[in-house]
Amino acid sequence: MTSEPKSWRLTRHFTLGEQRQQARKETHYPSRGEKLSYNFLGAAGLVTMDPIVELRNVTKRYGGHAALDDFSLEVRPGEFLTLLGASGSGKTTILRLVAGFEPPDAGQVFIEGRDTRELPPYRRNV
Repeated sequence: MTSEPKSWRLTRHFTLGEQRQQARKETHYPSRGEKLSYNFLGAAGLVTMDPIVELRNVTKRYGGHAALDDFSLEVRPGEFLTLLGASGSGKTTILRLVAGFEPPDAGQVFIEGRDTRELPPYRRNV
């Protein structure tokens, strides 16, 4: 059995006023430390907003297995994000880190610009 590289398919739907725009990023193999963030063209022109959820260079290991290795992601207000990947590729780990059910081994998780290291799960409103 050959091992294929982990892949993420990101599908983002943007809503701005009455206009709805959809951007789809096809399967992409991020390089180590690559930051995945997007700007989009809305009714008011090019819009860049601060992320509401951000993972910066996050690593999470279970025993000797790295579920996430130097993973970064930004989710901006109004975006709809879908994580698709093979079993064991880190999808649930990302959700558990954002929710605060597990701490990252390295890196940082921010919600609305606030570092979540000292923020318990019941205070995260996610």
